[in-house]
Amino acid sequence: MDRPHEPSDEALMQATRNGRNDAFETLLHRYTSPLLGFIRKFVPDVNIAEDLTQEVLVVLWVKRHTYQPARAFRPWLFAIAVNRCRAYLRSLADHGGTLHDAIGNQTPPEHRVFANERAVQIHAALARLPERQRVVVLLRVWEGLAYADIAQVVGVSEATVRSHMAHALKALRQELQPHLD
Repeated sequence: MDRPHEPSDEALMQATRNGRNDAFETLLHRYTSPLLGFIRKFVPDVNIAEDLTQEVLVVLWVKRHTYQPARAFRPWLFAIAVNRCRAYLRSLADHGGTLHDAIGNQTPPEHRVFANERAVQIHAALARLPERQRVVVLLRVWEGLAYADIAQVVGVSEATVRSHMAHALKALRQELQPHLD
């Protein structure tokens, strides 16, 4: 993100690491909404998404001393978010649920009535993608991360990220095409 006369995210995280609370507050101001938006696409229930966002921010604070200044901040932050979402989804699966079930069961009825039908279809199609493909699509399309940054977040090569993206887009096209005609 270009902010001409403002410190970079990396500089702010380095300052946070060195004990500057004002730098952490600036990062919170910059990233709370984008994180919530990302997590809302990953986990549809707004209350759970807000809780997970808070957890990510707490982890960011707790792990501030482990941040390596040479590492790009944004991919590091979104890696924390992906890990928290994965942990939530694992706990959901441990209790016999799925993300697809969560979309249907946790969205309040009044929101379902007024929801944009196409957005609901896209959300459901995303929920049915394999986890790695879903993460790649969300980070690339909604968060605008570069393939190299996504590779850092998910811990695979850039070529693998591009492959996941291609497979995900193909699956989404196949599933959504009948609704678009």
